Amino acid sequence: MKWIIMTSLLLMSAGLLASDDEQDYPLATEYDSEQADTDLVAPPEVVNDLVAVCKDWALSDAVSDAELPAYVLDCVNQELTSQGYQALAQLER
Repeated sequence: MKWIIMTSLLLMSAGLLASDDEQDYPLATEYDSEQADTDLVAPPEVVNDLVAVCKDWALSDAVSDAELPAYVLDCVNQELTSQGYQALAQLER
């Protein structure tokens, strides 16, 4: 009987300690979208790589030439913000 009580107390205390840890440390995957204004500016090589990837996606999505600049800009900005960089107002040619 004592063994059951001691085991129960041990499990309850371990559960309380585990729940306290979760409250003290937020998940690393949480991202505050309001923080985008203070994020880093992407290096040119990152932007160039994303432009190339987005142009490939545009080809596979059969984007017209008229829609291509807007498509690529939107695509690049989505990727930049998902990586923690500032969005671009326009792409240099």
